[in-house]
Amino acid sequence: MRAILASVFKLPSRDGLYALLFVFTVVSVLPGAYGNRIMGGAVWLATAGLLAWRLEKRRREASLSPVALWRDWRGRHPLDAACWVLLATGLALSVGINAFRVEQILGGVLMVSALACYAFLFSSYFLFRRLEDDSGYLWALALMVAVHGIPVWEMVHYDSAAALLQYTVGKTTLKLNRISSVFPNVTTYAPFAAVVAVYCYSRAFAGTTRGKSRYVEWAVAVLATAGALVAGSRTGILALFVGLLVLFWRLEVRKKLLVAAVALAALVALNLFALRFTYLGKKVGLVFPYVAKLKNDKPLEAKDFVPDLTLGRSGKKGSRWSRIQQALGFWKERPLLGIGLGQYNMRSGLDWFGNVHNVPANILVEAGLLVFVPLAILAARFLWRWRGTCMAPVIVTVFTVSMFENLFDHSMAWVLTCSWMFAREGPS
Repeated sequence: MRAILASVFKLPSRDGLYALLFVFTVVSVLPGAYGNRIMGGAVWLATAGLLAWRLEKRRREASLSPVALWRDWRGRHPLDAACWVLLATGLALSVGINAFRVEQILGGVLMVSALACYAFLFSSYFLFRRLEDDSGYLWALALMVAVHGIPVWEMVHYDSAAALLQYTVGKTTLKLNRISSVFPNVTTYAPFAAVVAVYCYSRAFAGTTRGKSRYVEWAVAVLATAGALVAGSRTGILALFVGLLVLFWRLEVRKKLLVAAVALAALVALNLFALRFTYLGKKVGLVFPYVAKLKNDKPLEAKDFVPDLTLGRSGKKGSRWSRIQQALGFWKERPLLGIGLGQYNMRSGLDWFGNVHNVPANILVEAGLLVFVPLAILAARFLWRWRGTCMAPVIVTVFTVSMFENLFDHSMAWVLTCSWMFAREGPS
């Protein structure tokens, strides 16, 4: 037993640490309405502390002062260093100036929360990059089997699954009778499941894993695919199929046939699930009219099989397109420094509480060009390094999600998983 615990939680074990932190972000460890927020703060502090410890350890090993270490890195990466300086300067100016314009306590809380979420994105990624021991990968995969096995369990027997989910943040979705695993809503879980599925498919087809882990990766991929489909989020469903399309494009002919078979099986499952589950059928029926007609026993016409893609650009209050237009209107007021992190939520006046639901637009309107431009350059350089790896389909999947949701500013589990994946696969 001691050997098992040591293999999971021993530092430095990147995968074991990821599994541990993930559990604390989705399990209701502390009671009360603010229990998980307190635990989220503890995870944030633990991540920042461990990163600081690893960086200090590296500095001591190199026998360099922080200034000398920075100069050495700046000399090897001048463009990255310049962008980081501009990013930090722009962010400090945006937060500092906009903090004086916040009129309500909630506005200040949202600003601090957004800043903490983006800081967590960088700190968790760099922490996992510093921890190169992958001895706990099988345990991390086993955790994913459990997370994505729950939606399948919910499909078979919802009531018994609900008894378990009472102890996770997923309990909030049970009141709506929707399937979202251990997550609080379907719009968080389905994109998460799509990214995990594409990641495991990419690794499986690339043949980078050997032994038991390879079979568990396939199990995770299949279960995550089912979860992404049955949850009922159109963003998750779209991201899954876009990721599979990119994966199909990258592989040789023999493997293309297998990816096509996976996509076809997912498409058939989507239709079966849509006819079985009310929430999923409603969402899919908005895009594919034939699903809505089949559920209502109405006669089908040829035009019913043509997707209706006008919904996403609807002028309806709260739609994605309307939010982006509104956000760009706010951005024009303060193009350089933005309106302040978290402040779109305060100014939008929408009943649908949340952000712009588009990561680039969200950062542009809230932080301004002084942050957006260097961040865009850093992101482009960061992603360019993965162009020829098995992470290419994952990158496109995350990008697709980011065009319709901003999970980076309110889902620690999402941030942890993206950081972990890129840190594991990224070139040195």
